[in-house]
Amino acid sequence: MSEKPSEPLFHPEQSWTCEGCGECCGMWDIPVTKEEKERLEKLDLPGFDFDKNDYFTKAKKGRGIYFIKKKDDKCVFLDSDGLCVIHKKHGEKVKALACRLYPFHVLNWRDGKISASFRFDCQAVSRGNGQPISKRKKEIRSFAKELRPGLLSNAKYNGKAGSSLADMRKIAAAYAEVFSYDKISLAARLHYAVNLLDFNSTDEHSGFVEGVDDSFAEDAMEYMRENGELFEAAVEDATPPDKLRKMIFNYLLTGFVRVDEMVAGKSLIARVPRARKALAIVQGKGSLRDINPKCAATSGISPLDVLAERPLSPETERIVLRHASAQLAALHFCGKPGPGLTFEEGMRHLVLMQAVTCAITAMFEAADERDGAKREHPAAADAIRVTDHTFYHSPFFALGHVKKMTRWLVSPKTFPSIARCLKSPLG
Repeated sequence: MSEKPSEPLFHPEQSWTCEGCGECCGMWDIPVTKEEKERLEKLDLPGFDFDKNDYFTKAKKGRGIYFIKKKDDKCVFLDSDGLCVIHKKHGEKVKALACRLYPFHVLNWRDGKISASFRFDCQAVSRGNGQPISKRKKEIRSFAKELRPGLLSNAKYNGKAGSSLADMRKIAAAYAEVFSYDKISLAARLHYAVNLLDFNSTDEHSGFVEGVDDSFAEDAMEYMRENGELFEAAVEDATPPDKLRKMIFNYLLTGFVRVDEMVAGKSLIARVPRARKALAIVQGKGSLRDINPKCAATSGISPLDVLAERPLSPETERIVLRHASAQLAALHFCGKPGPGLTFEEGMRHLVLMQAVTCAITAMFEAADERDGAKREHPAAADAIRVTDHTFYHSPFFALGHVKKMTRWLVSPKTFPSIARCLKSPLG
């Protein structure tokens, strides 16, 4: 009797159908194995002569890995109509795994579970367009099977608590409930999550996250329902962020905005101009567009100041929480592969990202109003595309000093001054 396929773990409120924009064909280097390279070189493709030209470059790291060459910052197999020549001529199944996989993010875990989410830097995903992920279980299982020979994913809670993956999934589900509790403002919910995380990270209480059961979520929610007004008041009464908090927040924000692909392979000296532009943003000057062309021209617009001036819209909150819920359901905010953040570090990262995305949304809206620009889609959908691009993959967030800054900023003593800038209709 055959074994029943594993039920993929995912948040159902995610949708995607390819819109043929071609952005993913230029966003990253596209890796292929030696076997995929040799198979593609045997294809009959109009305009391509594999005997006379080499359309692949060997990766400096990774045995047997190649990258598809680019022309004008786009994959050489991308046609003038923005569609893949390989796909048009031979169908989707012939393409390399990396091309077929995006925007799926599928992981095989060491306990045998399969997790899946969509990449929100895809415009269709960020806007909620297309077929729901629940209709794509067959694709998810197929991808998981192809990926299985590779690195199995794993995560740990922190250096002290040895929670199992099953425990961490239950804890993540509790945080998902916390974030979705709309009886208090998002700012108060995030503040409560920070306190809950800090409570369970101390030596005295670290045992609470080992061998957890359903009572963990029940107790967490009961405490929030009974004390929600206290967390709301703590945010309201917090002092405005001072210069130090603003500078650290801005610095971490640049980590979410930067596009590592723009400087990939460049020398340290060649990266200096981007560092200077990022420094200007840290100091409250400069423009997000200076380090990411997908951003609005935000020169002169301070992230936390403009966030505090603009009420948080239900639409922005919905988009931000949809992304957070997707990461929590799949446990995609921590572990390996990725930057190797612990559960505890990943949760701070996830809380910070929600605040950063709201701030970038406010900056986009303010810049649009100032410049008389009209945006076709919600500013929050464009903001989440920017922040998600580096969320799981950037080495920036694995740097020791970045972890320390995040731990300080996303702490019960410091975070309320950040949270008070997050206003909502309930706030």
